[in-house]
Amino acid sequence: MADNAFTVTIEPVAACNLDCRYCYSTLQPAAILTAEVALRALRSIAAYAADHGFDELHCIWHGGEPLLAGIQFFERIFSDVSRLKLPQRHFVQTNGLLLDRDFCRLFRDSNISVGVSIDGPRDIHDTFRVSSGGEPTHSKVMDAIELLRKYDVSFGCVAVVSSAMLGREREVYDFFRSLGSGFRINPVIPGRAGSDPSCQVQPAAYGAALIRFFDAWVASYPEQVDISPLDSYLAAVAGGQPSECQHKLTCADRTVGIKSDGTATICARFQDFSLVRLGPSFVPDLFATADATALQARASLIEECHSCINWAICHGGCPQNAAAFGRTASGKDPFCPAYKAIFAHIRAALGAGATA
Repeated sequence: MADNAFTVTIEPVAACNLDCRYCYSTLQPAAILTAEVALRALRSIAAYAADHGFDELHCIWHGGEPLLAGIQFFERIFSDVSRLKLPQRHFVQTNGLLLDRDFCRLFRDSNISVGVSIDGPRDIHDTFRVSSGGEPTHSKVMDAIELLRKYDVSFGCVAVVSSAMLGREREVYDFFRSLGSGFRINPVIPGRAGSDPSCQVQPAAYGAALIRFFDAWVASYPEQVDISPLDSYLAAVAGGQPSECQHKLTCADRTVGIKSDGTATICARFQDFSLVRLGPSFVPDLFATADATALQARASLIEECHSCINWAICHGGCPQNAAAFGRTASGKDPFCPAYKAIFAHIRAALGAGATA
């Protein structure tokens, strides 16, 4: 993907058809973004990004469950985006339960990449990813993956590292390798909607999980499937530059989150941070808010990180993680011990030694 890309994450629907026990989202079921509003927002973002020297627009359709917006919403979006001022790549992140032949045809014909949320083998996935009635969902997600394959839709997977996954990383990796699918791993973060705290993993445990995933990944060469962010971390350690948004100097100059209620924020992961109403000049207005200004200055304020060997590839981690754990967004990411552990492990694997 283009490194000089502007990223927008759009939540057309805040509601979800699952009730995952580790969900961090504050749902607003009545909020629905219309295709017209979404397209106006995209036109404003594309114009801003083009005028500020970005080469590409990355559009991530997220939620909630974005497919609840309906196929007509996405048909309208994908028929009009070619008129935007900047080339784009579109990604739809879904739990898979609403995927059908019509969606698959649309995504294939529109060259849309699909991310499917699945936490690996059945028993791990079904521990926390359940329906509103508590029913398991793994088999339905696997059916959706088979449908994507049938219609030749480009897809990858996203897995949440929860307490149910700890110690079983090699098994999880082999599951995705059997699917022939690259995947991304994200840790559980504290929820704001009554999520189950037993799902969470401590930073040290997450770091150990990253190391076990890395070792499984390396051991499977040359029949590997990609694991993000480990592939990005390997490139960062080797090259000295981060590519993950959470490790750049700031996210408050190249990312925007669009909420289903017609507001914008710096990143869609923020639930109630730097919100402005959508309008003709909402992007510069957003970046001029006090919250955005604070995020732009954040890296210079985390003085305890400046002497760390990982500073150039970490920059204090993700401000949203800090906020989710009850710290200020200008503080250090609580997963710092995990980052130190995996970066040191990668350095050792590359033969460069490891200190922190």
